[in-house]
Amino acid sequence: MNTSAVALTGGDFTIEDVVAVARDGAKVALTEDAAARVERSQRLVQEMINRGEVIYGVTTGLADHKGMRVDPAEVEAFQQRIVLGHVVGFGRTLPADIVRAIILLVAAQAVDLLGKVRLGAGTRRVYGAVRRDIPFLVEDAPLAPLVETLELRVRSGEILDAVEASPLR
Repeated sequence: MNTSAVALTGGDFTIEDVVAVARDGAKVALTEDAAARVERSQRLVQEMINRGEVIYGVTTGLADHKGMRVDPAEVEAFQQRIVLGHVVGFGRTLPADIVRAIILLVAAQAVDLLGKVRLGAGTRRVYGAVRRDIPFLVEDAPLAPLVETLELRVRSGEILDAVEASPLR
């Protein structure tokens, strides 16, 4: 078990950081700046909720239910139901290191969306390699085929090869 912590600022971590978290059990901690961006984002969303603004998936339902309005007093419970409603799986279980790597990448993407963080060279390379086959989702879609595609590319070494072959920018 790795006792060091990987600082999550957004997207400037390295392949070694991903391995430390995914395989060696390193902890992940938000930097003060990243935590401040998350808090600022949370305040902005709460202000929008308080004003009665329509926010897809926050004050409305999802997909076919997007026309459904969520009462402001129910937003927090609704968000919890969304997460719990998507905690389902089928097929074989992914190895823990793959799951931890995916969680780290999702967390980094969320922090990236909260501020103008310049992605590190390694992150840009991984993002470019992944985006060649995995589309940016603009609406609800089944994730299982995308996760399977990504897992196959990671396991086969294609992602690492693409990252190592791409120029540093």
